[in-house]
Amino acid sequence: MKTEIDWNKIWKHQMQLHQTNEYYVNQDDFWNNTTLAYEYDRMSNMGHWKKIIVDKIKRLDFSSEYKILDIGSGPGTHAIPLSNKVKHITAIEKADAMIKCLKENIDKYNIKNINLIHSKWEDVELSDLKCPYDVVLASFSLNMNDIKESLIKMNNASSKYVYLLWHIGTPDWEKNYLKLWNKIHNISYHTVPKTDCLFQILYEMGIYPNVETYNMDSFYRFNSLDHALDYFKVEFQIKTKNQEKILLDYLQKTFYKENGHVVMNGFSNYAVIWWDKTNINFKYQ
Repeated sequence: MKTEIDWNKIWKHQMQLHQTNEYYVNQDDFWNNTTLAYEYDRMSNMGHWKKIIVDKIKRLDFSSEYKILDIGSGPGTHAIPLSNKVKHITAIEKADAMIKCLKENIDKYNIKNINLIHSKWEDVELSDLKCPYDVVLASFSLNMNDIKESLIKMNNASSKYVYLLWHIGTPDWEKNYLKLWNKIHNISYHTVPKTDCLFQILYEMGIYPNVETYNMDSFYRFNSLDHALDYFKVEFQIKTKNQEKILLDYLQKTFYKENGHVVMNGFSNYAVIWWDKTNINFKYQ
């Protein structure tokens, strides 16, 4: 007798393993670090994936009357460039440092149509939002234990489209952790669940999404190797001189010079997953 696989349970298990890594800093605390949040904002402004998702949303049956829900908005990576194209954006973000950075970006560009909700998506009630939204977006922000419940809520918040960006293989940042975490902290690192598991969960929900895959050149670009070292010392929770030496040796081998920056050698694969809510046979309400 064939046993049905519970893909949501597999996602939960892998995410819990990831979150229980010794020395693990959960996503809220990780992005609550000012250095990491502001460096993410700087480097994401150089990433082509930011332009890809903005262009894709603009190619829909696009209207200036659209409302967008941006889940895990970070410093406004997508909300800022979309704000002058639509009527309203609700940006949901938990980390204090990211919220601070987003507010500064909103002030910098004198944006009036972004509403901030300081919360995790799992803790948000749909009744607290301006539902329905024409587009619901979650870009590299699916670090959620019960992804199925989170996806149900995303779909229910939308009247038209849902867009997800997530990792296919092992992204650059996880490659670094897999190579360094044990050497630095003497403990194994567990990766996040990937898009293959996400696909299966969506299929079970009656959602057969459009999927496009992309390569992303290295996200990590710094002014100098010292600049990179300062960043990764925070990310890898470096406490001792020996840990710093391990990290520096690794950075010297993996960074190269390009157009006045030092860039980490490598690339990541990711998927843009989206569906038109009006064309699915959704099993949950």
